[in-house]
Amino acid sequence: MCRQGRYFGMMRYTQEVAHFQQEDYQFTLEVEPTCELALALIHPRPPVLSVNAIVTTLQTNESSLVAFYKELACQPNLEKLVSTDSKTSYERWIEIVHQCETLGLHSQAANILSATKAASTASNAVTQNDG
Repeated sequence: MCRQGRYFGMMRYTQEVAHFQQEDYQFTLEVEPTCELALALIHPRPPVLSVNAIVTTLQTNESSLVAFYKELACQPNLEKLVSTDSKTSYERWIEIVHQCETLGLHSQAANILSATKAASTASNAVTQNDG
């Protein structure tokens, strides 16, 4: 299904029929390192792979990484993704921002930084209210 570009159909199949584990999704992305597959992996709720895992895997394919950053930065639920992705640390999000800037993706870097700071502020407010 991946080779045919049917990423969301593949996701439905792997979740409902094949019952993929996180390692299976990671291997699939290693074999098919595309932006489209990476986006499909972060769209289920909860995402099946962290942004950290996706970015680490796509490091070897710059064109897919750039495309992923461009799409990631314009996700309508980016702040929620940042705040709920427990496997991607605040520091890693900041590294992603710096990498976007290095790649010349300045507006994407600004969007990701904004979502990261907003998620961090919201998280700190919840922590202070619980304390």
